Amino acid sequence: MKTKICVMLVALLVTGWAANGTEDGKNLSLGMSQAEISLQFKGPGTHQFSAQQGSNVFRCVSYSFGEYSIKYYFLFKNDQMISLLDVQPFFADAFETKPNPNPKYPNTKISVRKPWQAEDFMTAILQATTMSPEALSEQIKMRLEKAKSGKASYNVLPAFVILAPLIVPDMISRNKKHEAWLSEYDPLKIVIGAKRSNVEAVYGKPLFIVQHSGTNRATHAYGPSEILWRDKTRVYLGPLNKRFWIAVVYENDVAVRIFSNDLFNDENIVSLQNEVK
Repeated sequence: MKTKICVMLVALLVTGWAANGTEDGKNLSLGMSQAEISLQFKGPGTHQFSAQQGSNVFRCVSYSFGEYSIKYYFLFKNDQMISLLDVQPFFADAFETKPNPNPKYPNTKISVRKPWQAEDFMTAILQATTMSPEALSEQIKMRLEKAKSGKASYNVLPAFVILAPLIVPDMISRNKKHEAWLSEYDPLKIVIGAKRSNVEAVYGKPLFIVQHSGTNRATHAYGPSEILWRDKTRVYLGPLNKRFWIAVVYENDVAVRIFSNDLFNDENIVSLQNEVK
């Protein structure tokens, strides 16, 4: 039981738990505004992306219901909800098994995320077929019943299970600092169409800049510098830290994309090593 509790604590801290006001998603309807959804679930949800396409502005947030793994994307177009999407199918084929690069563990394998792009992930969400509110409510109810009966999978990596008793006390001790970072780098503080100077007035200077070759776009990544760690010439964020970061895509110094949480591609950003000195 102790291990299970520790694992769940780690899962909640890692994923950026979204507050919700009901457990089964009742009383939802397509066309609701984000303010109406926030009122019903007692919070704005966890921001995933905001994007401008033509004259339309899209925003995707997620909510978890009862268990962290019972998670859904809520997609808004011009502040009207147009899609309710189960998160799990978007990660069904997202990982692959590779030899462990750590020489301390020869002849072992690890599961790693396949190469991906935030723009492609966003497009998949935009093109996905919505669930009906009724189907969502029934699915949440079914998953909650499985979770209560002990049959649910928490989708937690084995490393978290092994390290949970060690990780949780340290993470709790740093919780106030984490809460401060989540507030400081809250992606909902800015909007699509904001000028780069206005964004930097909110978050400060970016720590990474990635130029989009052949275009007038650039991705700027904002977050707390003290959680970066280095190994020789490499810079890492680590999976536990990406929730504190935001990637803003500018076109002619105007924000056209805001990526965070599930859509913050830390590997892609830091692998290009365009760290701002």
